Amino acid sequence: MRRRPGFVKDNREEHGKNQIDRCRPGVYDWLTMAAPSVFDKLVARLSSSERQDMLRRIASSVRTADPENGLEEDPVVDLEEPYRRMSLFRRLLIFLLAFFTGRERLSVVEGYLLRDLARRAASTIPHGFDTAQQAFRPGSLDDFRTLADRARRFAGILARVMGRERRAFVSFLAGLHAPEVQQRLVSDTDPFEIGAAQPELKDGDVRRRAAGEVDSITSTLSPEIRSRIYTDVRVLHQLMTLSAFPFDRLVGVFLPVSGGEPVPAPLSRMVDELARLASVYDGMRPDPSAVLFEALGLYQNQDRLDEDDEAVEELVRRQVEWFAASYAEIRQFGRAYPFADLVRIAHANIHYRPVAAGGGEDWFAQWKGFWRDRVDDAWRRYSYRRRVDAVVSTAVSTLGLTGAEPFPGYPPSGLDDPARHGLSMGVLRAVMELYERELSAPIGALYRDGEFYKADNRTDMDRAWHAVQRLRTDVANLEVRLRPTGDLGMAWAQSREETLPPETARERQLALVATIDGDASAMVRRAVETFHLIGEILEGVLYGTVGGRYDTIANLSELGGRSPAEFTKRFEEAHVRCKAAAGVLSDLLGVEASVEGA
Repeated sequence: MRRRPGFVKDNREEHGKNQIDRCRPGVYDWLTMAAPSVFDKLVARLSSSERQDMLRRIASSVRTADPENGLEEDPVVDLEEPYRRMSLFRRLLIFLLAFFTGRERLSVVEGYLLRDLARRAASTIPHGFDTAQQAFRPGSLDDFRTLADRARRFAGILARVMGRERRAFVSFLAGLHAPEVQQRLVSDTDPFEIGAAQPELKDGDVRRRAAGEVDSITSTLSPEIRSRIYTDVRVLHQLMTLSAFPFDRLVGVFLPVSGGEPVPAPLSRMVDELARLASVYDGMRPDPSAVLFEALGLYQNQDRLDEDDEAVEELVRRQVEWFAASYAEIRQFGRAYPFADLVRIAHANIHYRPVAAGGGEDWFAQWKGFWRDRVDDAWRRYSYRRRVDAVVSTAVSTLGLTGAEPFPGYPPSGLDDPARHGLSMGVLRAVMELYERELSAPIGALYRDGEFYKADNRTDMDRAWHAVQRLRTDVANLEVRLRPTGDLGMAWAQSREETLPPETARERQLALVATIDGDASAMVRRAVETFHLIGEILEGVLYGTVGGRYDTIANLSELGGRSPAEFTKRFEEAHVRCKAAAGVLSDLLGVEASVEGA
């Protein structure tokens, strides 16, 4: 039984979450939680011991190609060599024919070899080949139709794995061939792991370290495994060419009259298409590994891998065997119909050699690029999480907040979500609650009873006080509007209804988010200005100097009643917290504005 490579679960998010949990004061995983990629889902679903056992059983049941039955290499023809191997009688005939016709001796040898090729082709082609007329017999029509059908069986999955998901599939295939290398790529290039092991590293250093690990680990892939992967990917390219091949041109030669009976098909009218097929089949050497068919079967059924074990195993097994059998039939056609020989016969050129169709040469760059992009994406989350953590830590230490929670009902916000300001609005809500509990009393006393020396200071105090009241109202109103019964909450729920076409749903969500984010951004910016202004006024009241913009007040000692010292201390605390609130909210806006696409 061939050993089935194991899989490793991608615990990047879990590792990162645990690392941040150890130092963060609040819960905000929602900010950096990305939707799992195709690659991540496949690796995760195949990581359990049950799934690995399933893969071993499937691998043991797949019938792989027998190397000795593969497509033969076209030897380079040296006409002197076959001439020397001919019998004395034939060499005498060649001499006489060359002498009486004036042809070159080797030209006569080539003619004999081409006749031999024609006879061999006639013996291998199932329905025969008319060597005199150089034409396929009508029965070959069904064979070409069968080849077209077998090739098109691959069209659906090839459109997926050779299209926009090509990098993910190539990386998945490489992981099947080299699971140990994949395990190192998953763990050793994880910025969260690197940052946890060396917390003194700056974000940029973490990124460079992770990228360097990609280069180092991918370079350890053995030449043997590199060759296997290249062969598999190259065969995919040939199958893609074959699945889109214009077989109707070949069929049309057999059917010159619409609705009529098939007729012999002259080789001369098909030679261009046959030359293209010869190139495709030449590019199929050597045969791919059985791992390729397993990868295709798993990829095709990736959404079913969470279902019942026995049902999934049987489904994947049938799919893998179907792909392998279809490929075997395609390959067998190439042995029955020797395309390169047929082109030699048609062109009367024994030296013709098909140019193998290219494809797959860039697989290593695709694989390496996939992991580089994956590292960049993980680092972006890591850096974003670190920046958010720093801001929230400041909020905890200077404002006394317990953490950062999303604003109730706010659309999903963060790196991979449509909205941006869920966190800053959540912090603003916490700041307003803090204001109500601890800051409104001293600031209210200053607003009502403070005797300012400067009229401008009184004007700014009045403006700041009313701005805070407006913020309280706006924050409370937004929370009500985002509830399931509010207008924004209902609109958001409607935009996510399953009955909507995905594009329509996305357009509605983005339009709604743009409105909500626009109002939220303006609200947070007003809060930054307001608390900064209050902090400046309090700084003048406490520490103002003559000639400064904000001066002291005439009755500071009287505002505290019987305990002016205690009241002054509350002013000092309010000053620190208002300045901190403005700084935290401003920093959060900066982090949110750094989200890609902002």
